[in-house]
Amino acid sequence: MRAAVTRVLDAIEDDYGAVIDVAALGGGLYRDLPLDAAYEPAPPTGRQLTCGDVLDDAASVSDLTVTGREITLWHDAHHLAGLLRFIANLDVPSEAPSATRQAP
Repeated sequence: MRAAVTRVLDAIEDDYGAVIDVAALGGGLYRDLPLDAAYEPAPPTGRQLTCGDVLDDAASVSDLTVTGREITLWHDAHHLAGLLRFIANLDVPSEAPSATRQAP
């Protein structure tokens, strides 16, 4: 998994640079499904959907690198995943219905 993540992060850096300004790329609120609801066998209900915030995700990931605080895996991985999903969405081909924009 580490090798795969490294390759993905290298590709992101190649396309977007070492520092990504998610606000400038249109980062904001997105629909999110809490971890405990995401893996239930029943389809999600409307009340299980929450909002995530790419700007909050980026701040949390940045804080992790600056403060050296202890990792809370469920929390930190969720913020990292939100940021990775945002970047992945930027790379969706323009003819796909969910695309918001292309890589620069």
